[in-house]
Amino acid sequence: MVENGRRKTPLRARDLRLANYMAWTGNRNANDLKVIFNYKVEEPGARQATKAALKARGGSGTLHSQPYADDEDYDEYRDYNTQEITEFIPGGVGWAELMTNNRLLGGFQQSLIDYADIYEGASIQKVYTVVYKGGRLYGSHVDKDGEDSELMFVTYLKR
Repeated sequence: MVENGRRKTPLRARDLRLANYMAWTGNRNANDLKVIFNYKVEEPGARQATKAALKARGGSGTLHSQPYADDEDYDEYRDYNTQEITEFIPGGVGWAELMTNNRLLGGFQQSLIDYADIYEGASIQKVYTVVYKGGRLYGSHVDKDGEDSELMFVTYLKR
């Protein structure tokens, strides 16, 4: 909440994402926003949630499971030296695990609710988790389990 040009409540990442989008595009709404990318996800809760979701899908519960995708959007992300791309659909297998304690996706989902008028009723259609090696361009992240893969979320919206 802003009053007299001063913020009265803490700035949340989900608010900042929306403000940045609106400033960058010059739009006062986000009705044309279709895809959100979260690169190099290091937030521990998001990484643990992804591992739990992959395990629920029959994987090993690590960020090194076997690939799964049956959608035309799958090939779009092969440029990242990809180890794994997994599609999650709201209500589908692994969705609850993916959202549990995941501040990035949970925060974004809450933003869609809080700012429904700006997003024009958008909801999450699907989320791809993309696991890839850091490599020369991105560097490498090692999480608390010693896994050195990078994680990206690609979130598609529907209206």
